Amino acid sequence: MYNLLAGLAGGFTRQLFTVGLTQLQFWMAALLFAVPIKKRRPLWPRVIAAIGVWLALLAAAVWMRTRWPDVVTRLSVMLINVGFTLPVLFLILDDQPFSVLSTWCAAVAAEEIVATVYDVLMAAFGADTSAALLFFTTGDMEWDMLIYLAIRFLLTASVYLIFGRRRLHSDDVNSQRQIALLSTAILILVTLFATFTQEHRGESAALFVISRGYALSFALLILLIRSGIVSMGQARTELAVMERVMSQERKQYEQNRENINLINMRCHDLKHQLANLAGRLTDEEVRSLQEAMNIYDSTIKTGNEVLDVVLYENQLACQRDRIQLSCLADGKALSFMRTRHIYALFSNALRNAMEAVRKVEDPEQRIISMNVEDLGEEVAITVTNYYAEEPDIRDGLAATSKQDVNHHGFGTMSMRYIADQYHGHMGMEARNGVFRLYITLRKPAPKA
Repeated sequence: MYNLLAGLAGGFTRQLFTVGLTQLQFWMAALLFAVPIKKRRPLWPRVIAAIGVWLALLAAAVWMRTRWPDVVTRLSVMLINVGFTLPVLFLILDDQPFSVLSTWCAAVAAEEIVATVYDVLMAAFGADTSAALLFFTTGDMEWDMLIYLAIRFLLTASVYLIFGRRRLHSDDVNSQRQIALLSTAILILVTLFATFTQEHRGESAALFVISRGYALSFALLILLIRSGIVSMGQARTELAVMERVMSQERKQYEQNRENINLINMRCHDLKHQLANLAGRLTDEEVRSLQEAMNIYDSTIKTGNEVLDVVLYENQLACQRDRIQLSCLADGKALSFMRTRHIYALFSNALRNAMEAVRKVEDPEQRIISMNVEDLGEEVAITVTNYYAEEPDIRDGLAATSKQDVNHHGFGTMSMRYIADQYHGHMGMEARNGVFRLYITLRKPAPKA
């Protein structure tokens, strides 16, 4: 392979291999960091175009490096080596511009970290970093290059597993802009520094450590900034979603409360009218009408009006689906909670339980049990139900069973969010066909 390319490239052979290997390493980093991002369609024409862009820039870099071996050329070639993946990523990734830019910065930073680690390994084994690919040799140049690329790939993959799997929420434009601009500025400084120190690193051990340490520090800074701002951006997005969901549920609660009050009034009036019709109807007809009205005539009194509304509306749904809902709740213990928090917490808990129980075929196991207990300084909430499909519990929480995970799972998230608001704890466990949700909420300290 080497002899074939040497015959074709002629006097450009040395720089072709030097620049080509460098750019292949940036290829590996860029493609790894692009893994979790949606690709543009149609993909293959874009991939072919991206390869065309790369080959053109590779040819330009090789030609410049061979013809003009000066510092300006070194800087230009360094910029090509670092920057050629940016148009490639814009060609193939279907994402916001600042998100693509931050992905490119992360990939370049990862490659700088890998290069530093590899040079340290070379130095540790006593190899000359300016004259050898490996800290050992097989005697076959093709095999040496393959082993070299394999080691670099494993190092790049390790950096990706640590920093690359977490990415920005697509709606968090502020985080995208902050990461992209800050990372690009740092990257320019690192590139300029690396260009002017590259040929002097071997002059002394101190200079090698300083130059490599500088580049490594700023590359790590880029990835740490990215991870930190991503975390903050995701937290802001999650908080906004939770507030929006609970605001909608508060409106739903107000509407449901009005409907329930209206239904209770109508049922009360109908019971009086039914008493007047007792002589005109058979006992069986009267009993049938009373049973029908009792379904809608709310007699749930837990001591908390909001919890009463939640239980009432879910009780109707349970009766429709032949599910038995039992509740032992001290509603007064929830008096310290906000209305929307009570409604969102118990609505989501019962909805999740009903969704699981609907899939249970055994009528004797179509049961949901809910307890609310006052423990003094805390309130303990437990919801228990049978299940037919084993829930996927990760880190103490059940993952959504819906296929579209991006638009589902907010119920569990909102319950955890509410538990956090009251300095509490939420957990889930599934054992022997029984699922248990447990939540503890800490009461506020009494005012002095």
